[in-house]
Amino acid sequence: MNKLITILFSAALMVASSWAKPFTLELDETGPLSTGASLITTTFLIDEDGTNDGSIAFGVEGRFGQSFQSLEEVGIALAHMDNEDADTTRLYVYANDQYDMGLSFFPFVGLGVGYGWADPDDAEDLESILLFFEGGIRYPLNENMIINLSARIGIADTDFYIEDDGVNDKNLELGVGVSFQY
Repeated sequence: MNKLITILFSAALMVASSWAKPFTLELDETGPLSTGASLITTTFLIDEDGTNDGSIAFGVEGRFGQSFQSLEEVGIALAHMDNEDADTTRLYVYANDQYDMGLSFFPFVGLGVGYGWADPDDAEDLESILLFFEGGIRYPLNENMIINLSARIGIADTDFYIEDDGVNDKNLELGVGVSFQY
């Protein structure tokens, strides 16, 4: 069921982006995001210790955000990781702020809070309130497309993240994504 929800959410984001009107932006003035723009992002996630045997776990995340004057991006996200030990899904809201340092890329930091549920193969289901801290860089390809590289630390209120040493309340994952701004 979690996979179906994630697939439907990602498909809805793709359909919405196909109807989106392109948004023109002056990269030298405001960075890759412009006030009032909407942003649709798909990110591929890598968790280097996301299974009971220490194997790499992979996932996908879809985000829909809006740019505001005080924060560069505020939005909602749905992420799903599927590995040999469990299916994990997270739904959360987030806020990111980026910095123009006069470079061709833009560093950003962010914070998110949400809810996660996991279905381990050999144990009872897990649920938790989650807090995320993230940072990374955005590299604009053109006025509408942005490449994102990120690292995210997740903190759960209970043991939630599956690791090679069992279940843990903290997690580190890396992301590579592409955003479409309109």
